[in-house]
Amino acid sequence: MSGKVNDSKKEGNNHLTSTEDLVSEIQEYLGWDISRAVESLSKGTRMLAEEWNNLNPQTPEEIIDFYKKADHYIFDLAAWHRTPERRNRTLASISLCKQEGITSVLDFGCGIGQDGILFAESGFRVTLSDLPCKTFDFAKWRVKKKGLSIKLVNSSELEEKYECILCFDVLEHVWDPREVIQYLKRHLFDRGILLVTVAFYHNEIHPMHLQKNEKYRGVEFYQLMTTLGFRWEPPWNRIPSVFRKK
Repeated sequence: MSGKVNDSKKEGNNHLTSTEDLVSEIQEYLGWDISRAVESLSKGTRMLAEEWNNLNPQTPEEIIDFYKKADHYIFDLAAWHRTPERRNRTLASISLCKQEGITSVLDFGCGIGQDGILFAESGFRVTLSDLPCKTFDFAKWRVKKKGLSIKLVNSSELEEKYECILCFDVLEHVWDPREVIQYLKRHLFDRGILLVTVAFYHNEIHPMHLQKNEKYRGVEFYQLMTTLGFRWEPPWNRIPSVFRKK
């Protein structure tokens, strides 16, 4: 990997979209007042769980259809991205990619696009990718509003290869994590890195985390990644986990 991140960007993180920017964007996008937007964020995770339980999707097709139509996923994701824990994860990933000399980044399963937007604002060449759904529609609106040069691609239509792929909070939601990882590997350059966070647990708050995927909790996930041709790069407690394509 070679090249440098765009030097025209300011040092530090003051130029990056803030968590308060995210709230005002939701307010503007939906045409709501600020109090309604904030209230919706506070209830987003619970309401999304209720949506899931009401539909009770059981097949891969039903699960995909749920995410395409879910009304409250925007609020669930926005609330999560507003937390210091989640923002610091993104900033740590940006720092790592700068150290690696990475220039091209795919944000796979991008949701509302927050990670990819922060990467683009930090000077990286970014592609956002997700299902055609309401969260992706919001991500597209955000990119246009900010005037960012970000490529937007449906997740099943990837063609290019990337030096880094972000796969944050995705694999616990999909029917076959192994298949998704293999797909992403085909779109990584040799020795490219896959940055991953997973939450392989199923509970009342997150019924969308498929119970069938709990078998990948702990060391089993790292063994799967090794089997699929990735080398895990320590430390063990780093978030996100870093896997380099062999």
